[in-house]
This record gives sequence, structure tokens and C-alpha cells, in this order.
Amino acid sequence: QVLNRAAFSALISRVLGMEQGADALREQTVFQDVAPSHWAAGYIHAAAGLGIINGYGDGMFGPEDEITLEQACKMVLECMGYGIPAAEKGGYPNGYLVTAAQYGLTRDIGTAGAEPLPRGEAAKLLAQALDVDLIERDYGTDTYSRQTGVTLRTKLCAQLGLERKEGIVTANAYTSLNGSTGMAEGRLAVDGEDYRFGREDMNGLLGYRVAYYAKTNEGGAKALYSVQPVVNQNKTVSFLPEDIAEMTADAFSVYQEDGAKTQTYRLDLPVKTVCNGKYMLDAGRDDWQIQNGRIRLLDNDGDGRYELVFVEEVQTYLASGIDAEKGIIHLKTFSA
Repeated sequence: QVLNRAAFSALISRVLGMEQGADALREQTVFQDVAPSHWAAGYIHAAAGLGIINGYGDGMFGPEDEITLEQACKMVLECMGYGIPAAEKGGYPNGYLVTAAQYGLTRDIGTAGAEPLPRGEAAKLLAQALDVDLIERDYGTDTYSRQTGVTLRTKLCAQLGLERKEGIVTANAYTSLNGSTGMAEGRLAVDGEDYRFGREDMNGLLGYRVAYYAKTNEGGAKALYSVQPVVNQNKTVSFLPEDIAEMTADAFSVYQEDGAKTQTYRLDLPVKTVCNGKYMLDAGRDDWQIQNGRIRLLDNDGDGRYELVFVEEVQTYLASGIDAEKGIIHLKTFSA
């Protein structure tokens, strides 16, 4: 699905932190085909006021027209201050396309210049623009200077009161690495601090070192935004129990694909064990000896030693009945 020009203008305005101020600009008369009643009127007028969009030059903007790659590149680069470098490279459209490619904005985007831009690639374009240093025009001249360390992301975080942090996910809805019970749904602990998060399922990040943005809301509640595993800090390896050549208290030796050579994975003691989603206090070799399932190791600090052992064991039970309405399975007792 392709975004239209109105929707992309709204995205640009939100990235610039103008969401609240845009509503006050709805009544402005900038383009003949953007009425104050249009849902994106404030966003379009805000972007026009900053020189990010100019319309078609005949007083029309075409809010329902599909956004093309070259149009999106122009809008994104203008909000970053890169209009002058793009003009030096030939202006619209090729100068903007070349400049966007130079700074990695169009990396892995398959759409050509005048083609409509799908939603996914529009999101990728904006995401890849977030961490590029902005350019500021020198007052009264056509020269410019780069603002090292100042990006769309840092400006937006400052406006929204977000703080960038890193830490280890120590608890989720099911368990905690400090031995206590898990947390409520929609909550996560990072380095022991309790946060709430949105609709994303982040329970699978237990034990990972993550980078995230945090905000303390009114009343002291803390919220997480944009949680991602830290690049080059998290390494995982997984293997079947039958591939284990030798197991000690501090290492696994595992047969490789050819079945002859082995690879040794060292553990960082004291290692933590999570069995089928639950942390096991004082677990060790006996708990890792499973018949069916998989062993997964996690190194969350990039030092080559693994801090967590995840035991993902397949267990078989006999059911005497299922209550689908209540989500309950009644088990039979049996002996092997």
C-alpha cells in the first residue's frame, strides 16, 4: 500500500515534533485543495511554513496523490537542512535522489525516483534519516555547516522528553532473573527498573542488552519506546541435545554440521538458566540434560562468554479434557 502526500506530510511533521502545534495551523490558506476540514491540513501547513513542501507550483498540493520516492526524498532532506547540498547536485529531482543515496537514506529501497513509494519503504526512508547529522544554513548566506551529533532523533527526543538508555532486560511478564515472580502484562524491567511498553511483544528480550528511549510521565510512571537489542553486544547460539559432545559446569562442546569437529562455548559464571520461559535458581548441568528440545545460549556483553542458558524443552502430557472457553487443559496423571 502506498502513502499519499497528505499522510507523508503528517509523518514529517510528527518526526519534527510539530504534532501539537499543527492543529493551530489548520485554518491557514496555503493550498487551494487543502481545506481546513482536511484531516492533515495542520500538518501540511506546518510543513509548508518550514519550506519542506511547496506543492505543484500552481497553488495546488495534491494531498490525495501518491507520494513518489523523489518527492519523499525532497521532503525529508529539506527537514534535515540538506536543500542546499541537493541544489548543488542539480536540484529536484536528481539532486535530492543523489544526496539521499549519499547519506544512506535510500539504502535497501527498491522503488525508483518517480514511482509511488510503499508504506514500508517510506518508513525505512524516515528511519534511516533519523541519525544523520543535520545541516544548518549560515545566517544571510548560501553556505551551511554540519551540526555534529544533532539529528532528527536527538531533536525529537529533546522535544518529547525522552532519554536514551542501555541495559539488560531483567524481567518480563513471565519471570525475573533476580528470582522474583514475573511482572504484569505490558511491563518490562531493565536493570531492575520497572517500565511499561506499548503493544509490541517484548517478552522475548529477556536477558538481552537493549538500547531504548525512556520517559517518566506524570505520576512517576516510566514508559519504554523503540526498544532494540544493542548491535554487536548480543550473540546467540542454539543446538539440539543430541549435538552435545560434552557438557561441564562452565562450557558446552557441540558437534558441528560435519559431525566430526566440535565447537566449545564457554559460560560466564555464575550463569543463569531459563527453562521454558521461567528462571531457575541454582540450576546447572542436571537441568540442561534434556531429551527433546533445544539449548540456546546468550552472550549479552560481547565478551565471548555466555551469561544465560535457555532450556527450551518439549514436554508431553496426556489431556483428559479441554475447556476452550476458559483456556484450560485438564491433564491425566500417568507414569512412564
